[in-house]
Parts: sequence; C-alpha cells; structure tokens
Amino acid sequence: MRALLAFLLSAWLSACSTLGVLSPMQDGRQAMLSDDPKQSEMAFAKAIAAIAADDERALVSASDSARTGVALVSNDNLRRYRVAPYERLFLHSYQALNYLALAQPQAAAVELRRADEWQRTQALAYAEKISEAEREGGELVPSSNADLSALDNAAARVRSSTQHTGALYLSGLFYEAQEALNDAFIDYRAAWQAQPSNAQLASDTSRLAKRLRFDDPTPRDTPSPNPLSLSQDKHAGDIVVYWERDEIPDKVAFQLPLINSRAYSLVSIPYYPSRSAPARRLSILLDGQSPLAELLVDTHALAARTLREQLPGIMLRASVRAVAKQQLQRQLNEKSPGLRLLGTIYSLLSERPDLRQWSNLPAQIYVSRQRVSTGDHRLSIAGEQPLIVPVRAGKITLVHVVTSPRVSYSRIYPL
Repeated sequence: MRALLAFLLSAWLSACSTLGVLSPMQDGRQAMLSDDPKQSEMAFAKAIAAIAADDERALVSASDSARTGVALVSNDNLRRYRVAPYERLFLHSYQALNYLALAQPQAAAVELRRADEWQRTQALAYAEKISEAEREGGELVPSSNADLSALDNAAARVRSSTQHTGALYLSGLFYEAQEALNDAFIDYRAAWQAQPSNAQLASDTSRLAKRLRFDDPTPRDTPSPNPLSLSQDKHAGDIVVYWERDEIPDKVAFQLPLINSRAYSLVSIPYYPSRSAPARRLSILLDGQSPLAELLVDTHALAARTLREQLPGIMLRASVRAVAKQQLQRQLNEKSPGLRLLGTIYSLLSERPDLRQWSNLPAQIYVSRQRVSTGDHRLSIAGEQPLIVPVRAGKITLVHVVTSPRVSYSRIYPL
C-alpha cells in the first residue's frame, strides 16, 4: 500500500514539474506560428530558464532513478522530462528568429552562439551518457531486432542526435550577414559535415573557403543546386528560403517482451512507426523559375535516433519495475483477494510508455539559396499564397516558411 500511495503522490508532483518545460515550448511554437513573436519569445524564455535550472542533472542515464523511489513501482511518465538535444537546438533557433523579428539582432546572436556552444561541447558529454546507458542496460535491448526495424531505419538517416544542421545553417547565415566570415565558414562546414549529401551546404562551404583563401574541404566536383548567373554581380542579393514542412510524427506504444533472470513480462515502450524517408530535394517557385530546395533537417530521424539511444535506460528501468511489481503483487495476494485485484489493475495502468515530446515541430526542413537582382521577387511554395520578397544589394534576405495540413506561416527577415 505504501508503494501505491507513493505512486499517487509522485504522479501529482511530477505533473507539476514536467509541464514546466514542455508546455512553454509548445506555447512558444504556437505563438510563433500565430505571428506573435513577443509572446513566443516570452514562452521560450521560460523553457530556456527551466532547462538551465535542470542542466546539472544527467541528460541520459540508464540508472537514473532506476533502482530507488517512484521508478520501482510507477513508469517513465513520472520522471522529469528531459529535453532532447534536437529539441533544445530547435528552441534556441526559434528564439533567435523571434529576436530578429523583434529587431534585437544582438540577442539573436546570443541564442545562436548558445546553440553552437552546446553542439560543440555538451554534445560530447551527452555521448558519454549514452555510452554509460548502453553499458548498464544494453543487454536488455537486442542489437538486431526485427520488431525495432522501423525505429532503426529512421535513426540511421542521421549521423548524430546532437547535431542540428538547421541551427548551424541559421548561425552561418547570421555570421555571413554580419561579415564574420570565419565564424560563418565554421558553421557551414559543420552543417555540411553533418549532412554531406546537401549540395547547398557544400556550395556555401566551398564559396566561403574561397573567399577566405582556405583549402576547400568539399569535393571539387560538387554541383551547385542552383547555378547563379548573378554570382559576381555586386548589385545582387541572396534569397534564402528556410522551409519547414509537415509535423513530426507522434510516438506510439509498442509491446516488447522483457526477459531477465528474475522476471518475464511484456512491457510497453515508446516507438516511432514506419514512415517513408523524405525527399532529398523539392522545388520552389521563384520568379517563374524552379530552384531546388535541399533537405536540411530530418526531425523524424533525429527523434528516432534519440529514442533508440534512450532504449537501454528505458528497458533497464522497465526490468527493475517488473521485479518490484511482482514482489508487490505477491505481498498483496497474501493479504486479500481484493488487494490482489487492485494490484493487478495497478500493474496494468502503471506500465504506460512515456510518449511525451515537443509535438508541434516540423517533420523536415528544406533550404534553398538563390542570388537575384535587387528589388522585389515573387516566391511561391507548395500552393501557398505567393510572397513578395524585397532584396537589397549585397544583403541576405531570409524567408521562413512553414507548411503543414494545419499551419500556413511565413515571415521575411532582412539580415
């Protein structure tokens, strides 16, 4: 009975704590898509503060709360929500765009630097925690399991769960617009190394390498996705389309048998079902022409890889819970039939997978860059209302577009 009371008390406390970071992230994204950058900035600031307060805790650990306290009798929904690396980097990127919309470029630079710093330093600590989790709980998750093939296939589409090419590219654009070309080159190169099939990233990396007189790290025969006839025209400017499409899929519950030396049970784990890989390139319409937009971020793949890395810890905690629940069930059986039934119902209800995530993120992001003459240009994407994009000589104009069945949004940022 004490275990059941602990479960109910912890459920209430956890509900208060986990909403502290997920709710403002969701609200901030919704406010952004409602064209309210100030409200979005305030919501994201709350989320960033919550993450900063939680940064001293382990990001991923198989043993975290696995052998003590609530995890013995409850489920992962009662654990404090850990913001995934890709979610953190989306957060800083969106906050930077909010500051640009609010005409605060210095604040935008701070957010982009935070994303840069995290990817270069904290990503290593995250990788170490993943290795620790695999050592402690990896034997519970088969390295090759046909039941997990959809998750494995999606995870394999990205090289790392801690690299966000969209954040890197936005940072590179900002630095280039500020004539901080060395910083821009570093970010373009990091983005291209994370997504080497993206011809736009290769083109931007190569172009800045030549301007800085560095050795060009990209293959010599890398084609430009959009050959630019005005590439040498000093009176031209650049239109960069940052196009977010669709929505990240929801996690679902997946039943997996769990066998160890002390218990056998069927546990529910979070899972991403099979989904086809996104197209590498799509076309947009600019002044009647069709330049290519290259895949920049595959959010589904990032989410799947993050979940696959977390599975050893999820399974270890499930194993400990299975043993604890069997012991609890035996104790209740010895007391009375009524308590035995209560224990059975509790066991069924408490083994629910943790399906929480930042659910209104895009499924993919595409990027297209085109050098055009100064003046106004007509841009159309995926049947949406056309935009008139003004371009200044020698400047970059960023066009942020979001298209999904439920959302249509656009904003123009002169950089």
